Amino acid sequence: MTELPFYIYELDVVYVGSELTRPECVIADKDGSLWVSDGRGGVTHVIDKGHQEFIPQTLDGKIIEGSMPNGLALCANGSLAVANMGTGRLEVMAKSGEVEVLCDAIEGQALGILNFVLEDKSGQLWFTVSSRNPEFMESFRPDIAAGYIGLYANGSAKIVADNLKFPNEIRFDADEEYLYVAETTGKRVRRMKVVGDQLGKPEVFGPNSLGDGFPDGIAFDAEGNIWVAMVVAEKIIVIAPNQQTYTVLDAGNATAISDIEKCFSDCTLTREQLATAKGTIAPLTSSIAFGGKDLRTVYLGCLAGNRIASFRSPVAGQPMAHWI
Repeated sequence: MTELPFYIYELDVVYVGSELTRPECVIADKDGSLWVSDGRGGVTHVIDKGHQEFIPQTLDGKIIEGSMPNGLALCANGSLAVANMGTGRLEVMAKSGEVEVLCDAIEGQALGILNFVLEDKSGQLWFTVSSRNPEFMESFRPDIAAGYIGLYANGSAKIVADNLKFPNEIRFDADEEYLYVAETTGKRVRRMKVVGDQLGKPEVFGPNSLGDGFPDGIAFDAEGNIWVAMVVAEKIIVIAPNQQTYTVLDAGNATAISDIEKCFSDCTLTREQLATAKGTIAPLTSSIAFGGKDLRTVYLGCLAGNRIASFRSPVAGQPMAHWI
């Protein structure tokens, strides 16, 4: 770990984009632009500081009602894979907005709370379903492990890891030897060895608990460190390859976080309480993306903001599959 630890202060933060709605996931393109999931039912393309375009999702030329893209992946063919939490479908979206539905069920059942999608180097799509229970807060509990990881390949989907605690973002290491998952209500990151189109037994990477807040988005840098967006705690934690942890950003509200942690432990937490913890930098910080020509600009997605916070990192990001 040659450049860490370091710390980001609010004065270090620069904002891009404006008037976004629930910009939960950010994908940095090689051309310097950003693709951002937008709660208005589509994706916003942030081209530069003063130029952006909202692209509504359409199906057969008609606006999709109830659409809420959550996780995004920029595919090798230039389209966007979409984990649509609103429609409960895994989709592919052209940059014009037109959607192709890949799947809306698995093993004869509705997918559930579809959260994130990731394309590997061979073009397969790995995705997370945080819970089979469609009621979000009934699943956001420490005693529930009803989520899974799926794989979509060759026109069909299958479950490759099950009984996970609200699985959220997933990432591969540089060699795609392991798939890492943020288990949000498990308060940890776990990894599974990739064996063909199967996953091995999950093992905890880093501490058994990352403490206050909930791991949501994760991203690798070029030195093998995992950056973790801790929603509610409003922190960015880095887990080094030796599994030591560092906090590089802390913008949380200690009083609100304490109340939320107690209610989470008691299984009485509500959506309204979650909103009380939002910070000012990236309110309800949810995801991390490395971008810029040198992959040293960090972008933060969020659930309760309307713009994207960014800052410079001393360490470059690990190139995503669409960069290679």
